[in-house]
Amino acid sequence: MAMFFLWMGVMSFALPLVTPLDCFTCVSMRSMQDCVDFQKETRCLRETDQCRNMTVQVYVSMIRQNVTGYQRGCATHAQCLFKRCSGHFAEKYGEKSSTYNFCRMSCCQENLCPQINSTSSTDSNDPVMGARGNASRITHHGSVFAAAVLFLSAFSV
Repeated sequence: MAMFFLWMGVMSFALPLVTPLDCFTCVSMRSMQDCVDFQKETRCLRETDQCRNMTVQVYVSMIRQNVTGYQRGCATHAQCLFKRCSGHFAEKYGEKSSTYNFCRMSCCQENLCPQINSTSSTDSNDPVMGARGNASRITHHGSVFAAAVLFLSAFSV
C-alpha cells in the first residue's frame, strides 16, 4: 500500500496539471454578430486547447443549397494549425466534417478569447452573408482548396 501512495505522489509531479479551457460557443446562419449576441461560456474537453471563431460555407445536400454558418467554440491545436473547419454546423444535416467550400477561422489559447469577431472580412471572394452563397465564389475557393490539399499531400508520409 505504501508503494501505491509513493507511485501516486511521483505521478502527480510527473504529469502536468492541465486545466480545461473555457470558450464562447454559438452558431448562427445570419452573421458572426448574431452568433456573438447569443453565445454561451463552455468548458472545453481536455483534448481541445484553443478557442476558435469560424466562418464556413457548406453545400447542404438536404436542401441543395450552399449555407454559410458562423461559429465559435473549442478546437484542437491541429484544427487551428491546419485551418480545419471540422465540427461545422452542417454535420447536423448529414454533411461530412471535412466537406466545406470555404473556411475562415481564427484561434487563440486563452480563456474566453477572442472577445471580438476576428473572422469578419470585406474580401469580395468571401461567401456572402446569409444562408445562400454564390456558385462562382465556391468554384474559386473549391479549386484553391483542392490545390492546397494536393500540395500538402505531396509532403505527407
